[in-house]
Amino acid sequence: MELYSQLPQVSHAVTRDDLTAAKSWAAFAEQLKHDSALLVYQTALKFLDQLVAVWSSSSHNFEAVREATSSLAMDAFSCSVRQGSLTTAVELVEQGRAVFWTQLARFHTPLDQLSVSGHTGEALVAEFKQLSFRLRHVLDASTEDQSPQTWQLTMQWNDVISRIRMLPDLSRFLLPPLFSDLQRAAEGGPVIIVNASQYSCDALIVLSTQDPVRIPLHITRAEVSDLSSEFQSLTEDSGFSDHRLQSCASSGMILLIPYFMC
Repeated sequence: MELYSQLPQVSHAVTRDDLTAAKSWAAFAEQLKHDSALLVYQTALKFLDQLVAVWSSSSHNFEAVREATSSLAMDAFSCSVRQGSLTTAVELVEQGRAVFWTQLARFHTPLDQLSVSGHTGEALVAEFKQLSFRLRHVLDASTEDQSPQTWQLTMQWNDVISRIRMLPDLSRFLLPPLFSDLQRAAEGGPVIIVNASQYSCDALIVLSTQDPVRIPLHITRAEVSDLSSEFQSLTEDSGFSDHRLQSCASSGMILLIPYFMC
């Protein structure tokens, strides 16, 4: 566990091996009820964010990203709730959900926002894409994570990200969202997040003027999966066959704002 705890301090470009190590750390932390459990989920989701940023144009990685995102985000939410960190639970599950939809959009959404910020933004988008491509190529071709070329590209990649964050409304670029920002979604009514993890199933009621309220759900992940399958059958029988809704229902993460939404 002491060796695992060094993962958040990695200075090289994050690789898929780093994410695998973080997921292994999470499994051990949960098994041992170790006090590093919440830190590991924050670390793993940060790694996932960076991997998606570098590998966003590689469509063959989509399924792996989807699988990693759904399990990590749900388990991170559950861990936060079990530790009483309800606002952190909202931040982490939204971070994981955002990574998934970012990958669906091939990372266009944050870069599109950057592109419309003027000539400086356009130049930073071009630089970010070029460095991401070069970094991806080097990581894919070499087993030397700490090679001089990888190190130099990583430093340049981190530098362009720092400059992007200096622009208006982009201070959280490639960073997890803040609860204070997410809470604004509840100004028009409560937002209910329903989460089904292998460790616990819970609902959080997010209100605009106070901390979230936890509702423990006395149901298992297996029962949720059975209900999800039944729901999919009902949608097919009714002639509604939107696979995105079915996929979202089976992922275990559902938002109600304040009605049923994925």
